[in-house]
Amino acid sequence: MQIVQYLNLQYKDSFWIHCPSEGRRTPFERYKAKLLGLKKGIIDFLIFEKRIYAGLAIEIKIKPNKPTSEQLETMEKLQNRGWWTTVCYTFEQAKNIIDWYLNLKN
Repeated sequence: MQIVQYLNLQYKDSFWIHCPSEGRRTPFERYKAKLLGLKKGIIDFLIFEKRIYAGLAIEIKIKPNKPTSEQLETMEKLQNRGWWTTVCYTFEQAKNIIDWYLNLKN
């Protein structure tokens, strides 16, 4: 929530989404989500602002958790398409990356 609040306050004109793919689902909800295109490994925050890179993707983790193989695969696919991708373990890390990225010059 801190990242959402920070983006809304500091970068209110930026275009970004938080992908709510976490959480438990019933078997039917998983079935329906799959039919609707929900994929495993989607990164938490996608910032659709072109700078030197096509966009910024941030996966949020709590230590000692690490990105899943699906998340690493997604990050690689985004990198191959010109995105900057990273994993952050604290709000401060995410804030610093967001500030760095959104202040890059094209």
